[in-house]
Amino acid sequence: MEAANKLINEHNQMVANITTERSKLTAQVWKFVLGELKSDLSSYQAERNSLDKAIKSLTEQISTATEDSRKKELEIRELEKQMTSVQPTIDGINAILTCFGFQGFSVAKTANGSNYKLIRADGSEAHQTLSEGERTFVTFLYFYHLLKGSDSESGVTNDRIIVFDDPVSSLDSDILFIVSSLIKELFDEVRAGTGHIKQVFVLTHNVYFHKEVTFNP
Repeated sequence: MEAANKLINEHNQMVANITTERSKLTAQVWKFVLGELKSDLSSYQAERNSLDKAIKSLTEQISTATEDSRKKELEIRELEKQMTSVQPTIDGINAILTCFGFQGFSVAKTANGSNYKLIRADGSEAHQTLSEGERTFVTFLYFYHLLKGSDSESGVTNDRIIVFDDPVSSLDSDILFIVSSLIKELFDEVRAGTGHIKQVFVLTHNVYFHKEVTFNP
């Protein structure tokens, strides 16, 4: 009876302190679980530390690469500023005119150094006396060189799709041949994939020009 009463008292005390006893039991269960999972937890922690180190290293590499990219973009902008000079376009247009024996006009730099002017062989300015065909031709030549660069440093390296809409209006046969030859050079560049021009469309109602520009030797 004494033993039974003792057990009853212990049970009653446990019931009376049910909150404390539940906390003790919970702590004992977690202690057991942690003991059983100690090796798994150690492996997890080691792997997590390794991943944290890898993430930190990759983050640093990304930051470094981002900074390098920013510096390269600044370098590209500086180089593009050099490429937007008017002088290369002047030299290029005059070289084309000389190559094809065209003597009607040439291109020169204005006094401020940042614009173009058209001059005759005697040095007089030609913009007031250009024929309609010559106006079309010089417009084409400027556009042709603009394709290789840009009128602002932000667009020099952009990929382009080019559309020529009847570029030979009012041109005589000699200039028409020059225009078709230059456009065919662009075709070759697109086929070779060597520049920023990815596709060229040519619209025309001139049958002779169509034959010239589509002729493939």
